[in-house]
Amino acid sequence: LRKVLTLVLKAPSQSPEQESKRLECLARSGGAFEELAEGGGGCADEVITFFQHVFKVVETSTSDLRKRALLSCTAVCKAAPNALRPVLQAVVEKAVALLQSVPEDQYILCEALVAASTAAQNFEMQQSLLQSLLGPLASQFSALATSLGSPEKLIARLLANDRSELQRFLGLLQCLEAAFGASTVPSRPAAAQAGGFCVPDSSNPEFVGVLMRNPAANLAA
Repeated sequence: LRKVLTLVLKAPSQSPEQESKRLECLARSGGAFEELAEGGGGCADEVITFFQHVFKVVETSTSDLRKRALLSCTAVCKAAPNALRPVLQAVVEKAVALLQSVPEDQYILCEALVAASTAAQNFEMQQSLLQSLLGPLASQFSALATSLGSPEKLIARLLANDRSELQRFLGLLQCLEAAFGASTVPSRPAAAQAGGFCVPDSSNPEFVGVLMRNPAANLAA
């Protein structure tokens, strides 16, 4: 698996069509990364090489290839949490730096980043990432929501020649929807408890229960 991944990542690309096929192949590589990580040998070098490649495509290629690269990134982030964990911080920092350079595809990158953060399986870390990633976007969204807050204002924007404000609002809505959808808690109770996702439920004094916290809850509120 390691050799195959290395060959796919390092093979020269002679055309956009070849790169598109490579990215399509890499989108399915999450399982391979995860198998290598769980096998004990680790695959940090291969994971870093993967992200370096897709981020380079995002920075330098056409819009079609950029979107395919971002979708490949999202797929791997969701499929390979154990493989991502050792390199999570470096991946997130680079991806956050790319956000402003992909305005039309911000929502895909937001989903990938939040999916990657779940590899930490740590409530505080995931909440901190969401705050740094989505805090500025949520502030922009609130300001635009106020600006478009009445039916009259919304209709005026729809009828106007300049729809940039409305388009920005819809783009931010896509980002928040994608990020909230990707924000999950560990499925195993022991991992959720260890990661700080569980808190005592004191709402009913006659019943001792536990509440599961989602790292996106504060932003969603």
